[in-house]
Amino acid sequence: MNLHPYALVKEDIQTKLHSEELVGGTRQIEVFDVYTQKGKNMQLKDFVKYFNAPAFVRDIDWIDNVWPKELLARQKNLEQSAWARKNEFSIYPKVQKYCIMSVKKCFTDFHIDFGGTAVWYHVLKGEKVFWLIEPTEENLKLYEKWMLAGNDDTRFLGKLTKCTRVRLRQGQTMIIPSGWIHSVYTPVDSLVFGGNFMHSYSIPMQIRISHLEDRIKPEKKYRFPHFNQIFWCFIAQIVQKATHRRYQRKLSPEAHNINGSPTISNFLRSLPPLVINGLFPLLKYTEHLLKLTHPEVIEGITRPHHLVKEFRALLNKIKKLGLRDQKI
Repeated sequence: MNLHPYALVKEDIQTKLHSEELVGGTRQIEVFDVYTQKGKNMQLKDFVKYFNAPAFVRDIDWIDNVWPKELLARQKNLEQSAWARKNEFSIYPKVQKYCIMSVKKCFTDFHIDFGGTAVWYHVLKGEKVFWLIEPTEENLKLYEKWMLAGNDDTRFLGKLTKCTRVRLRQGQTMIIPSGWIHSVYTPVDSLVFGGNFMHSYSIPMQIRISHLEDRIKPEKKYRFPHFNQIFWCFIAQIVQKATHRRYQRKLSPEAHNINGSPTISNFLRSLPPLVINGLFPLLKYTEHLLKLTHPEVIEGITRPHHLVKEFRALLNKIKKLGLRDQKI
């Protein structure tokens, strides 16, 4: 009997993804380090995590580093519910892991991943061809016009502006940056792992794409889930790290004065320029959210107006310290 190679791949994937649950995440396994060419021991949970996504993605992904751990734990409990599974109910952005099975000659037209998220994309089997368009302001306006035209505009978007073609072969991984317009062609049957992630280095682009989505009005399932809530989490984290004030629970007694603490200045100076510059459009965005009837404040933040006030004070401090790079 001849087995399709993907049948073996499927079994291998299932074994890797479920072994932690069956054996236990603390189980020690021996792995081979390709950099040192030596064997070493690793906990099974760390190996599974490594297998799932590039390491640097996990380091900057807001879902791993900003979203409340309590809600992630609650989600695991919810997944025991047949109702939650049937209705795909989720209380966190469930976008980190995808398995994409594509047949030969299928094609996905030009699009921007929801919420302006970045994407990691690994070809386990097969091959993919991408056409990529840089998200300049001119290209984003062109894309929006093309999307709003719908079926009335059948032109290949890649011919209307500068477009880059990339062929991704078996075993290769690619990161698509935030906001990049892209289409995908599958020349052979393919199996791909991938995931979306929001991060601190493309805040303006993520907000820009959200506004674009507001205008082209995609279906709800094509919007980044809990998009506004995760921004509240990030702001609360920035304020907490700078001032020691927590806005996702009762304020801590060791709060510092916003104007005089050297700790605040040191923390702000430690932020990369791309992150600092992204904080200013984020302030404008959250001020906009507060004016809405439903600002979508995440559970646990009970004083959003005070939080934004603190956040605004931090940005004023950044200006006084001369940390904002107007050239970026």
